[in-house]
Amino acid sequence: MFAPERKLSLSRAVFGVPVFALFLLGGCSQGPEEETYRDINRKSEVVRRIYACPDDLRLSAEFSDGGTRARILYRDRAHEMSAPAPQLTFVGDNINVLFNEDWASIEEVGQPARRCRRL
Repeated sequence: MFAPERKLSLSRAVFGVPVFALFLLGGCSQGPEEETYRDINRKSEVVRRIYACPDDLRLSAEFSDGGTRARILYRDRAHEMSAPAPQLTFVGDNINVLFNEDWASIEEVGQPARRCRRL
């Protein structure tokens, strides 16, 4: 009399374990860190990304205006930069930065070129 109920609950358990495992694994495979918010002053959406550079340096980039303007924080200095179109090099005073999905390439006057990976 109780055997069919056990069979039913056992099949639910067998089905539930793989689904729960996939749920847990999905949380572990997140992409790079990125924050998106709406800036009232800029009147646009801003995307913030963080990059790790050699010698324990960090680069923080806030992109706005469809990816053509960026505020870069690097070496404790803020740089307001622009690019002619998304996916092109951002040009600033004595510094140029090219962003890719996974890295940023920095060319700074008087410094060796650096490649930073996205966190």
